[in-house]
Amino acid sequence: MIIGQLSTLIDNKKPLMQPPRLYIGASNIGSSCMRQIWYGYRGEKEEFPLSRHQRNMDIGTKFEGMVLDWLSEAGVEVVRPDATNNYLAFVDNEQPYFRGHADALLPGLNALVDIKVIKSSSYNEFVRKGLKAWSQLYHAQLQAYMGMSGLPYAYLLALNKDSGELHDEKVKFNAEYYDALKIRAKLVHTAPNAPPRVSGNPAWYVCKMCRFRGVCHE
Repeated sequence: MIIGQLSTLIDNKKPLMQPPRLYIGASNIGSSCMRQIWYGYRGEKEEFPLSRHQRNMDIGTKFEGMVLDWLSEAGVEVVRPDATNNYLAFVDNEQPYFRGHADALLPGLNALVDIKVIKSSSYNEFVRKGLKAWSQLYHAQLQAYMGMSGLPYAYLLALNKDSGELHDEKVKFNAEYYDALKIRAKLVHTAPNAPPRVSGNPAWYVCKMCRFRGVCHE
């Protein structure tokens, strides 16, 4: 057997730089670690190799476009982000540092949609438990999008990347929940120092996957 070098070349590609996100994003306001949100808002950034995790993110982005194609083909009106709609960027009216970008709008359904491309174990958990019990992070993301956009509904549409199955859940806007997210965003915005770590162990699963692990723990 001849061992190739292509995969090694990809894994050893020059480290990427994550551009700093100088706002508090809807996609991470529900994070279990306030310190992680604070680092992102303060512009901390970490170099990381083009790893399997990054490739999974790239794959997810490609598949999101496919899912939107499928919705259009099924007769659903889909508004995708582009220059004419400011790439579906939303901002809170009272807290301009609290922002988000939706995957697409569904005008005929008076809703927006966020697409997640996930493995079977996560997909099955979503189907079994429902969105809020499965992922507080994603639930908070949808509530933030609705609060910023003024839309009353949002869909979380999940694609099982192992089987091709699709499952979605329609979520109604909860104003009280959104107010709590805004309070959380304000705490991050006004905190002069980094909040406590969610764990003192850099190998803990939340910390292990965090791009701020180096600056936080080392």
